[in-house]
Amino acid sequence: MAAHPKPSTLSADEVRRLTELVADERQVSATPAGTSTPGIEDFCREAAGLLGADAVIRDDTSLDKASADWAHMSPILAAKLPAGRAEVVLRPTRHELVPAVVALAHRLRIPVTPRGKGTGNYGQAIPLRGGAVLDLTACNRVLDAGDGWIRAEAGAKMSDLEAHARSLGQELWMFPSTFGTTLGGFLAGGNGGTGSLSNGTNGDGFVEELTVVPCTAEAEPFTARNEDALPYIHAYGTTGVITTATVRLQRARTWTGLFAAFDAWESATAALAALVRLEPAPRLVSMDEPGLVRTFAPDPALNPDALSLRAIVEEHAEPEARALIARHGGRVLETRP
Repeated sequence: MAAHPKPSTLSADEVRRLTELVADERQVSATPAGTSTPGIEDFCREAAGLLGADAVIRDDTSLDKASADWAHMSPILAAKLPAGRAEVVLRPTRHELVPAVVALAHRLRIPVTPRGKGTGNYGQAIPLRGGAVLDLTACNRVLDAGDGWIRAEAGAKMSDLEAHARSLGQELWMFPSTFGTTLGGFLAGGNGGTGSLSNGTNGDGFVEELTVVPCTAEAEPFTARNEDALPYIHAYGTTGVITTATVRLQRARTWTGLFAAFDAWESATAALAALVRLEPAPRLVSMDEPGLVRTFAPDPALNPDALSLRAIVEEHAEPEARALIARHGGRVLETRP
């Protein structure tokens, strides 16, 4: 399996205690090693006819990569890994190809796990029952955009959507901290992020419209708008595969990122609370303790021995944010546009 950074360590007794709290013998178990799903060879053969041979991927490196996300960052979940392995990765290049693949999986009873970039932290992209991983990253077109909205395929990266929106003088309502996450992955597996201080979560009006493919015999795509889209948001693909989405934009603003360090928890949290109340509202305020900071790549803006407080504020609010951090005993290590 693919190697991952070592997660934060807990003692064996702590891991056992925490995992026993959520243990459930009725939960879906991983596919036993060395076994294959009945019908998988027929499925792969027919899928190649639908998508092309290059889109049906079975080499070990690709299967390992498609069978993991960032669940290893949790000591609790890390104790349960590896949790499943794909038998095939399907990579359609247009959202119009997805319904036929899902209908094929339904007919042959092949488990399907939809996947974006695999940046989630909870194992939602791990194929617990083997079968097929439906990798939507090649379905990455921006389909249309207008005043206050943008429509794209599920595999389009949030960073690309933000760039497209900014070319129109607009910006996304929100995007995750993992900026390279796909649109579909963020909506199905995420909840909020940069922009949530003003605009809430994925379920608070960010989504105007979804195209969803249900796992049924026909797999006929349907459209869900506004509140009708809620059952498909933050549902990990269990209620249907999101293939396109229309999400909200707002007027573009000029933002500045501040990276600050604090030595004391009390002063850092007080500064965080004050920054959250800053007007206009920051696009993001977040804080990490030193143990987590040390797992990040070395960066002059991050002191591995201090609490890290980071904020994205409007450019004209930077002086006030700096003064606020200083009043609470912090020091700004760096600012970035």
